[in-house]
Amino acid sequence: MKQINVADVLTVEGGKVGINSITPGGILGIAKDGLEIVVDVVGSTPYIGTETSDRFAIGTNREPTLIVSHDNKIGIKVKAPKEDLEVAGAIKYQGQKHSYSNSMPTQGNNEKGDIAWNSDPAPGKCVGWVCVKSGAPGTWCEIGNVSPI
Repeated sequence: MKQINVADVLTVEGGKVGINSITPGGILGIAKDGLEIVVDVVGSTPYIGTETSDRFAIGTNREPTLIVSHDNKIGIKVKAPKEDLEVAGAIKYQGQKHSYSNSMPTQGNNEKGDIAWNSDPAPGKCVGWVCVKSGAPGTWCEIGNVSPI
């Protein structure tokens, strides 16, 4: 080793490395302000996360994008997810975009099979719209009808 500069705490012991952590929670633990990121292997699965129930985020440009909440719910651009998976915006599922709108899409590039679910359903209105011909915005047809039982 040529050089090592340590301003706070560096622990190397028992096959574990801790940065600002005296007892790292995994093979690598990096701590700040009482929170610790842990890198380890759990069973036979590589693991990156926390040792505690603190939420964990992955992002770019210092902006959290993928958030795992304290109760293991996942949010994509949702800071406090309440469902098992919560997404802010359209999703692509098996090659088809699913979005929500209160009217048939009139802009953007859309592919045949894309679906825009009606965000304001009511009796006599459609459930949503399906793109039947790709384009900008494409050709759209209504899906179903909301009718009282």
